[in-house]
Amino acid sequence: MQESSLPDGSACHRDRDSMSMKILGSFFIVLAFLVLLGALWELGNYRAIVVTLICGGVLLLVGSGMVVVGLKIAKGIKPELDPPEYKNR
Repeated sequence: MQESSLPDGSACHRDRDSMSMKILGSFFIVLAFLVLLGALWELGNYRAIVVTLICGGVLLLVGSGMVVVGLKIAKGIKPELDPPEYKNR
């Protein structure tokens, strides 16, 4: 389908994509805090603490990135992660 047949379609998709990114990012952030909280049960095992902290940190970074991208999409700023063919639209 062409964009001309759906004049409001791109705004609708942008809002939906923005909300989806923010919700998924928030979920990953909550999950990261639960994983980091789980490190408290591993205080005797240093390898488990390192693995848990790394996993929690990665989840926190991914979730934060998704929230930031969702906010950029909501404001109408094109994220830098777009494929090259979409940058010229």
